[in-house]
Amino acid sequence: MIIVDIDNTISDARWRNEYAERKEWDIYHSLSIHDKPINLHILEEDDSIFFLTGRPEKYRDITLKWMDKHLPKKTRYKVIMRPESDFASAPKFKASIASYFNKITFAWDDREDVLEAYRKLGIPCGNPNSKRAPASILEQGATTFNERNALYADNYLLFGGVMAALLPNGVQINSAENWNKFGLLIQCVSKLTRFCNSPDMTHRDSVHDLMVYAAMLESIIGD
Repeated sequence: MIIVDIDNTISDARWRNEYAERKEWDIYHSLSIHDKPINLHILEEDDSIFFLTGRPEKYRDITLKWMDKHLPKKTRYKVIMRPESDFASAPKFKASIASYFNKITFAWDDREDVLEAYRKLGIPCGNPNSKRAPASILEQGATTFNERNALYADNYLLFGGVMAALLPNGVQINSAENWNKFGLLIQCVSKLTRFCNSPDMTHRDSVHDLMVYAAMLESIIGD
């Protein structure tokens, strides 16, 4: 699972920062419905996303409406907001919540003091608005590989054998349309093998993706 902040992490709140500077918090949070989305690519890194925000709980409806409008439709997430009675600093509040979870693979936030609090808990973290060093990128990549590999059980090593069994005589492709078909076939096989190698064959997302890619393949085959 990953933890993701909202303001200035996936929503561009810079245009309303003046209200935060004047501590006009109700105006600041109420206007968040008009934020433009940013950095949504970070949501593709995990199937389990917890949005952890310092926004007070009373702004949940506004927050969920914004997410419903801007987040990819297949995004699976939960939102944790600040209780109305909690006045702790952002680093203290977020660290206290994060400490309850055991399998956090990464945390995203735009504030360095929050990131430092995550580091003290041993949680890999970063600011999506900053350019990261190659070593940091590789470290996160290794974390993602280990997590995915635990779920898919070296599925990538089985893919070649499945394709060889399906196409024992090899394949000859001589047109762009056939390349399109072959590309979608590979996606279908990939999702099918992932499902078959998931624990007790329960990875619902793989089945859903298989259905989508199969429909795309059928659409270019024609009548």
